[in-house]
Amino acid sequence: MSRRRRAAAVESLAAVAVALLVPALAAWLVGQVLRDRFTWSQFLFWVPAFMVLVAALACLAARRALRPHSRMRRPAVVIAAVAAVVSGARTARWEFGWRPWAASPAAGDVVLSHWNPQWPGREALACGRALAPHLGDVCVLSNPGSITRSVVAGEWVPAGWHVADTGQFAVVSRHRITECELLAVDHLPGVGMVWAGWAVVEVDGFGPLRVLAVDLPSNPRMARATSAAALESVLARVLGDRVPDVTVGDVNATPGGVVSGALGRFGRAAPPWASFGWLCTFERPWPLLRIDAMLASDALSWRGYRTIDLATGEHRMQQGIVARGVTASAGR
Repeated sequence: MSRRRRAAAVESLAAVAVALLVPALAAWLVGQVLRDRFTWSQFLFWVPAFMVLVAALACLAARRALRPHSRMRRPAVVIAAVAAVVSGARTARWEFGWRPWAASPAAGDVVLSHWNPQWPGREALACGRALAPHLGDVCVLSNPGSITRSVVAGEWVPAGWHVADTGQFAVVSRHRITECELLAVDHLPGVGMVWAGWAVVEVDGFGPLRVLAVDLPSNPRMARATSAAALESVLARVLGDRVPDVTVGDVNATPGGVVSGALGRFGRAAPPWASFGWLCTFERPWPLLRIDAMLASDALSWRGYRTIDLATGEHRMQQGIVARGVTASAGR
């Protein structure tokens, strides 16, 4: 093939790539503006940012093969550049931790773990044994099934530890659990099941750690604005004057969306500079979405955050390290 023919073939391939990528990138940017408020926009909003970043860079590379006066070059540059900046920022904020290694707790810190084993369908004892090495100081389990029932828990919970199980969620802690109650299990028309739980753990050298646990429906055909409104309604009814130090749960919504807005008054997610590794939690073993939440109130500071593959279940476990005291550098 002559050089001229090769150049023409490359330009043709580049034109096809740009023609496909530019509308897709533009649609994704629209999704970032509208977020997951509508059913159709949430599918755009949920596309992993790192995948969009790769597509945007590919589009910028492809447009270089177009002729200088091609009408496709300018829109390709503008849309791909904007998409690269937005997706790069979102990738850096939510998908990758910036720390080169996982943080270690210092004296006075609390290690908090949260995991949704996606029960039923998993062997309870196997789940417990996978979890045992990573409990931290306080571990909250969403939908624990039989994992924390006395017969099973006796086989994997460390001696001297405390267990409280409400059915919908459970707490396992090396410290004394003074409160653990299910605040609501609501089956809402057009929404599904929304539940909320409350626990207080008296952590030695730290004081009471107040934990709000929440769980939202997973139905992808339901706009997250609907589940966010349902969550706000349930919490307004049952939370009363309780103020959580930490909020955890499988919220089935990605960061920055309307559910994050509904939970924003309870705290902030760990900043990327305190986080380590790949931060998405679903679907294990190759998670692409960060749909589990862990928030710390302004009374606490983040020392570390990571996700852990327990080699079972559909979610990676979350684990955070918090301390008393405000850190102004931790963003929402």
